[in-house]
Amino acid sequence: MKVSVSKFLISLFFDLVGYIYMQFLSLFLLFIMFSHPVFGAASENYAISSDVIGSGGGYGSSENYASGDTLGESVVGDGTSETYSGWQGFWTPDIEATISVACDASVIMGPILGTGQSSLVANSATCTVITNNPNGYQLDWKSDPEDMTSGADVISAYTPGVAGTPETWSVSDSVAEWGGHLGSLSTTADTGTWGSADSYIGGKWLNISGINTQIVQRNSATSLSGDEEILWFGAEVGSNAFQPTGTYTTDVTVTAVTL
Repeated sequence: MKVSVSKFLISLFFDLVGYIYMQFLSLFLLFIMFSHPVFGAASENYAISSDVIGSGGGYGSSENYASGDTLGESVVGDGTSETYSGWQGFWTPDIEATISVACDASVIMGPILGTGQSSLVANSATCTVITNNPNGYQLDWKSDPEDMTSGADVISAYTPGVAGTPETWSVSDSVAEWGGHLGSLSTTADTGTWGSADSYIGGKWLNISGINTQIVQRNSATSLSGDEEILWFGAEVGSNAFQPTGTYTTDVTVTAVTL
């Protein structure tokens, strides 16, 4: 298992006099990357090494290298079951799955004057995910805490009508909330789940909860240049909400894991 860790802090400044300035300061995305072997049959108690049915061949080695070869291979093909996979025929090297992710360093959210919504002109971060794993990867997010806080004051996590289901943005007049959206131009864009536009109306939004929540799944390896997953963040102060002045913060963790 390979792990790489960094963290991003979400910060929001609210001016009670009538000017709200929201920004993500020192946006460091926490990416945890896991990998596991793609090929090979082994457990704590046994391992199955390669063998062949042929007229000749064997192992050759030197101080720095080792290789195996076969002459007259008569049986070729793959065999699988629910628990195991086997490769018959030509020698197949063991390949370890790898995964990496890199995101924009920071995001400064659009200001809110008095009450209303943060402009979405620059409210996004692009994450590039690269993996050679033939089964693909999963991308999760979570926040700690779920609300953005400034001392005892909070801007609550977005509350969808159906828990865990992205929806068109809708915030009550009496509250202030923040949430996230997977961009429609992402490599793995799922417009049925996340909407067809990167807006409060055309897009679909969800709270970033305190537990890992899947936002992306790809079931094959990426290209060498990787997938670009675009994460959007929005916030709104309701027209009748009383929001104390302060700098509101929370930590968000993003996890990428091979499947």
